[in-house]
Amino acid sequence: MAIAMLTPEMLTIAYACSWWRPVATTWSGSAAGLLGALEARADVTTLRVDGQNGLVTAGALAALGSVAGYGNWKFSRANRTLTDARVRRRLGQLDVDAVIGVGDVETVTDRPTFLFQDANFSVLRAHADVLRERAGEHIRFPKGRIEQLIDEQRAAYAAAAGVLSFSSWYADWLVEHDGVPREKVHVVGG
Repeated sequence: MAIAMLTPEMLTIAYACSWWRPVATTWSGSAAGLLGALEARADVTTLRVDGQNGLVTAGALAALGSVAGYGNWKFSRANRTLTDARVRRRLGQLDVDAVIGVGDVETVTDRPTFLFQDANFSVLRAHADVLRERAGEHIRFPKGRIEQLIDEQRAAYAAAAGVLSFSSWYADWLVEHDGVPREKVHVVGG
């Protein structure tokens, strides 16, 4: 579905993100930047959907993730399942025209869903050597998990109405390496 198909007089969008605290620092400010741009539009109503788990749950997931061999607990199956359930529960309470899932939120729904990202797990796998040098503690995964994550993301891209890319290089990556049709990829960043 092209973005142009979503142009009623007033558009209501659910903006699903696992917000960091403070919110403005999430994804280096990009998530808050797009949200601010949408909220500034007179023809768009934006409803926030927070995918972040509470502190107690996050602490338990971090401990379990460390034991399971993850460098970053947010990539664990348990966290991704809980995030998806949290987002779906909240979306079930809302009447929206479309959903934008930001960063770690890849919940594709029965409403047109767009995923807003700057990188993915296939990029991580391709550039793991560089990332190990600079942030090695964040890219540890149990055996086979990175491939599962890549498969999950590719399934989400196939089911989504589109992918909103932070940059042209990532848009090209999605098409060339992840098989996303060019017409589903929209550059909204630099």
